[in-house]
Amino acid sequence: MSKLQENVLQECKDDLLDNLSDYDILYLIDFLWKESVLNDTLKERLVKHKMRRTKVRELVEFLPKRGVIAFDKLCEALVCKDLKKDYIAEKLRNTEERLLALK
Repeated sequence: MSKLQENVLQECKDDLLDNLSDYDILYLIDFLWKESVLNDTLKERLVKHKMRRTKVRELVEFLPKRGVIAFDKLCEALVCKDLKKDYIAEKLRNTEERLLALK
């Protein structure tokens, strides 16, 4: 993940915290694990948290360290038919474009 995308995640963290349900975050964790963005250890660490907001915060912390595809896979998961969180993915992409234009 690029530094720019990491900044996007930090800027949009509240959107993720406010708009992802328990089901949503567990789905994202599972999706990212199946796509090899998260390994077994990280998946288990995220799932074990009782608080949804803690899971989201940890995911936002881990994703920048999970390779160049992590941001794109997160956006892909958000728009899938099971989640239908297109508006969050759109906000991430729009923020990425805005920050890129400022460079």
